[in-house]
Amino acid sequence: MTQKEVVRYLQDNIAATSRPGNGILSIVNIMYGLRDETWSSLWKILRQLQRMSPDFYNALHLTPLGWTSEGRAIDPTRIVQLDQRKWDYRQPVIQPECFPLEC
Repeated sequence: MTQKEVVRYLQDNIAATSRPGNGILSIVNIMYGLRDETWSSLWKILRQLQRMSPDFYNALHLTPLGWTSEGRAIDPTRIVQLDQRKWDYRQPVIQPECFPLEC
């Protein structure tokens, strides 16, 4: 499936399950950090999410866990939170290449 076909499939399924009164809520997971995001790519993702129109968004940050291929691929110098007790999927622990961590 192409990315457009996947988005259309998700839109159709979200629309089918989000009808009022059926008790089913739609949730879309967003994983930040799997690729080198830019402002342009983030806007594209936002537009896709708006078209899908789920009931909830679950936004997560990539965490460099050693047992995952994504975690092993992270340059250790980009890890800004060295205390692994504080690692979770809600807080950024990797310095994005295109964006500062401070807002």
